[in-house]
Amino acid sequence: MTVFLAGAGLLLASFLVQLLIWRVALPRSQTVALLLIFAVVPPCVLATAALSGHALWLPAPETARLVLAYVAFTLAYVVLYSAIEHQSPTLAIISQVAKDGSRGALPPISTPTLRAKIRCRTASKRWNWAGTCSLTKTSSR
Repeated sequence: MTVFLAGAGLLLASFLVQLLIWRVALPRSQTVALLLIFAVVPPCVLATAALSGHALWLPAPETARLVLAYVAFTLAYVVLYSAIEHQSPTLAIISQVAKDGSRGALPPISTPTLRAKIRCRTASKRWNWAGTCSLTKTSSR
């Protein structure tokens, strides 16, 4: 339980430092800044605790578990953060649809043009971007 609480405390301290830095100024290279924060904060927290007389003394196996857990959670957080930091194609499409709303991304089409387009397709013809109907090529076998 001590390892869990110490690891959670170190992760929380690192996250709060990250939040503070991001509020003041967003770093250019956020992944490098995250790795730096999550590497520097634990030694600072542990040194501060030791200097104030609240040192955390753990046996070697418990210390190894704490370090492994902290590194694993830190790397998982950095990977997830870097995935969220960049906009994925799916999120770009969702953002565009949300921005365009009910009017859509294409220019509106008038009712007579839509009817002409439907008549053209039902007559086995092809609708051109120029707004005219043309015969489709049929394959002969």
